[in-house]
Amino acid sequence: MPNRLITPSQLSLFSISPVIEAWWQELEARKLFDGSKPAVSDHFHEGRLHASPANSANRITWGKPCQGRDGQLYPNQRLVFDPVAHSGNSVCSDEEIDRIEALLDALLGGSYKHAKAGGIAAGTFTPDKILVSAPYNVQVNRMQQRLNGKARVGTVDKFQGQEAPVAILSLTASSGEEVPRGLSFLLEPNRLKVAISRAQCLSIVVGSPSLASGIANTVAEAEQINRLCRVIENNTGGGNE
Repeated sequence: MPNRLITPSQLSLFSISPVIEAWWQELEARKLFDGSKPAVSDHFHEGRLHASPANSANRITWGKPCQGRDGQLYPNQRLVFDPVAHSGNSVCSDEEIDRIEALLDALLGGSYKHAKAGGIAAGTFTPDKILVSAPYNVQVNRMQQRLNGKARVGTVDKFQGQEAPVAILSLTASSGEEVPRGLSFLLEPNRLKVAISRAQCLSIVVGSPSLASGIANTVAEAEQINRLCRVIENNTGGGNE
């Protein structure tokens, strides 16, 4: 990623005061929306971050009811893993694009509200209020062609520093054996954290459940697969509020 900042885990490499690390964590915490805060904090910050109480107002209203694979209505806030079974895909998945298009059709025409400095921002969903990202340029290009301007589409790196009421991430690859550049690239913690935390209200990860059964070649990959397993286990399905 261009212009990457030093992360809290890297601070230990330098003799930097714990006050500076606490300051960094506070800045990160301000980005977390109430619904996904437990998942982002638990999976990426060892439960140390806490969102501002003002973010409890952050939520969306779907334009049309949207059901998960289990038949439950999708929530109005938090992190959701949307499982899409497919095989043989590495850098492009039409199956995931089909699902993302259905999500966009259900979102557009709905509304959102979220905390901002001095009050509440609210409005109706238009394409510029939804971010859709993927780790591979081939998938990004395919989504741009197929989604016909229904959302802002780009790589995870492109959206670093930007936010929107809803963010959708396509993991793209069918399984660990089909991941270009290895699972350590696809499931790299900072990349996943950036993708998930772009959302002010609702973050949706669309992906193949088979990625969680990949074979780890390193300790780091084992940790990354374990993190994905926790995301899938704790955040799959509906549960509308």
